Amino acid sequence: MSLLRPVSHADYAEIYRWSVDPRTANLWRYRGGTPSPDVVLRQLWDGAPIQYVVRGPRNNDAVGLVGLYNANHVSRYAYLFALSAPEFIGSGITLRGSAELLDYAFQRFRLRKVYIECSESSLAQYRSGLRAELMVEEGRLRQHEWNGTEYEDLVYLSISAESWTRQPQEPSSSLTVDELLDMLHDITGLRPDTSEMQRSSLGSLGLDSLDFAALGIALEERCGRVEFEISDGMIDQRWTLLELHHFANAFLERAASLSRPNENSGGQRSGWSAAVKQ
Repeated sequence: MSLLRPVSHADYAEIYRWSVDPRTANLWRYRGGTPSPDVVLRQLWDGAPIQYVVRGPRNNDAVGLVGLYNANHVSRYAYLFALSAPEFIGSGITLRGSAELLDYAFQRFRLRKVYIECSESSLAQYRSGLRAELMVEEGRLRQHEWNGTEYEDLVYLSISAESWTRQPQEPSSSLTVDELLDMLHDITGLRPDTSEMQRSSLGSLGLDSLDFAALGIALEERCGRVEFEISDGMIDQRWTLLELHHFANAFLERAASLSRPNENSGGQRSGWSAAVKQ
């Protein structure tokens, strides 16, 4: 089931709330300003040929907004925007909605590149994409924007059609302890010792929901971009590293089995929920 659906009149009140909420307003087009609902509605489609609401994990409610703007169909590029409901910041669901939109944009509109504009302080959320060479930094405007405490760089990233549609590696159905710890190090900068596998909880290591979303993306890349879903509480901060290791291998094994044609004649791919149900 698609995470995206068309924007409806019933979504306007929520989109306005996200636009002016202090938790998200500084990252949105008004940079902390509080325009009237009429202004937000009037400008919602300005320069945006495509935009969709991101569905909630349990219903059809709007939890995010993703789209393209400033599209140039001669040079075949556009810019990507994403706005998350404050309650879903760090859940990864708007990130997955953006990925679905990029699939559509590259296939339907034959774009060469999609650009992302972000502040220096927001760059960490794209770390895994930069590391995997899915996206590259094109340039930055130095000390360009005031964030309330200091001036920071405005960074321009790009995703090319070639990197986005690159064929995935063969699915892997297992993950060693060292590989899991290396993965955690890439995401968080921390690398626990193997002696901590049974006694250190994810919470005690400082992992948060954004780290869990990044971990999900890393596992998806590991198993060959098999589609997955992250639902609330799927990864528990009380888990030990050993429990996380068991979960990761259950997910990879399930994903690998579903990617084999003789075991998945219907072509459907499963995700996180299938992994934990084994």
